[in-house]
Amino acid sequence: FQYFGHVAFDSTYKKNKYNKPLVIFSRKNHHSQTVIFGCSVVSDETIETYKWVLQTFLDAMCNKQPKSIVTDVDGAMREAIKQVFPNATHRLCGWHLQKNVCGFKIAMYVDKHQVEDNNWVSEVYRKRLVWAHAYLRDKFFAGIRTTS
Repeated sequence: FQYFGHVAFDSTYKKNKYNKPLVIFSRKNHHSQTVIFGCSVVSDETIETYKWVLQTFLDAMCNKQPKSIVTDVDGAMREAIKQVFPNATHRLCGWHLQKNVCGFKIAMYVDKHQVEDNNWVSEVYRKRLVWAHAYLRDKFFAGIRTTS
């Protein structure tokens, strides 16, 4: 991280014995292997909690801010990143987006010609600047497309 500044920031929820979110900071190394260089068990997934996690991460990394960061679609996480790492390029995780495509396809079949009323479609379109390749073409993410 100190040399390149690209990071994936992911929170897994209720997948451990404490039923608490586990936040993981990771990246790919030059062998395309995932390297974990920070983690935190937190009590909730609020903006304030994520700001604390990000600030603590920043302190541990000698105040080196990430150049790019990949996350899931969590709104609190996105807002905390904007506040703590305002200059980082943010991208949504490709795996999480693909996972939600099934819901999108169902919505398309339910009402093929009126998707503008579909909340999921509207929300994904609103977030297009952080997931659509066309908007991120000139940004470097060190091969990171997913958070895990």
